[in-house]
Amino acid sequence: MPADFISVGWLQVGYAAGFVLVALIVSRFLRLGAEGDIIIGGVRAFAQLVLLGFVLDIVFDVQNPWVTTLVFLAMIVAGAANAYLIDTPRRLSTFWLFAAVLAIVFVGVTLPIGKWILAAKPWYQPQYIIPFGGMLIGNSVTAGLLVQRSLGKLLHDNLAIVETKLALGASAREAAHPAVVEAVRTGMVPTITALLMVGLVHIPGIFGGQVLAGLPAIEAAKYQIVVMYMLTAGATLTAVGIAFVRIRSFFTPRHQLRYDELARFRR
Repeated sequence: MPADFISVGWLQVGYAAGFVLVALIVSRFLRLGAEGDIIIGGVRAFAQLVLLGFVLDIVFDVQNPWVTTLVFLAMIVAGAANAYLIDTPRRLSTFWLFAAVLAIVFVGVTLPIGKWILAAKPWYQPQYIIPFGGMLIGNSVTAGLLVQRSLGKLLHDNLAIVETKLALGASAREAAHPAVVEAVRTGMVPTITALLMVGLVHIPGIFGGQVLAGLPAIEAAKYQIVVMYMLTAGATLTAVGIAFVRIRSFFTPRHQLRYDELARFRR
């Protein structure tokens, strides 16, 4: 730890909780009804981050590939579980779909970063690979949820057009193609927006964190560039994977619409 590193005490953390009161006051004053979510979110964020800190300290000390793998599996399961809980309407298939897609995206994106880009020794060094994997999974879940929700709404809102295409002999994939394209584009919007704003409007977490830790700003910038490119690939692969798998749930094997599934997305 650098000599000029500023340690934040628990009392200071308590002071920072006062910022949450701002959100509570605004919610109460405007009658947003979000007070419960703000309080629960604040408590959960505190508990989850403290627990994560203690766990990662142990993992970093152990430096064991199997322990690191176990952490990765827990992160993927947690990401899939959160996707299931957040998704509207809630479907159990969401958990399994996200678990599979996140695992594939994680292996395809994060592991090459540790082995060839960062060239860490060993390549699974948890101080590097776990933060990268966590950012990838979190961003991918957001992209996947946006795709899944958008796809259902687009098909529901353009039902007559889809029915007409099917009646004229189009396959389910052909009839739904415009909706798939638009849903994937929607899922990628947050990541693309972040790419456009990073460094100019927005100073992201890993850049700010490494600068606060005493790393030269240009080195922090290099890490952040790797992260942004990684998130772009992860969001794209997740969006495409979720869209092309989920589209099958809206059609029968005979290329007929499943109106019961579309009814879930009625406004």
